[in-house]
Amino acid sequence: FNMTTNSSWQVYIDKHLMANGKVEKAAIYGIDGNKWASTKDFSISLAEIKNLLAVYADLNIPQNAVIKINDVTFNILGVYPKMLCLKSVHFFKLTFRINWGWLFT
Repeated sequence: FNMTTNSSWQVYIDKHLMANGKVEKAAIYGIDGNKWASTKDFSISLAEIKNLLAVYADLNIPQNAVIKINDVTFNILGVYPKMLCLKSVHFFKLTFRINWGWLFT
């Protein structure tokens, strides 16, 4: 499966993440804030991307902290070097991109 273009990432979201019916929304962004692919009518602002990256920079954030994504406030359940767990949401930070998935609860 070739993932060299943004259109390939869109195929990944459409055919792999959304196909099982367990993910409601998904997006892949570069750590520079550029959207690579997403589900329809879903976006994360540059300020929200910066906030996400700040959370990854401080793994000692208290679990009762909150973060706002797409105008929805989430409690932070856990922060790990490459994963941020929020209620119903998981973020995966990779070297050049952030994968985002909004899971059904």
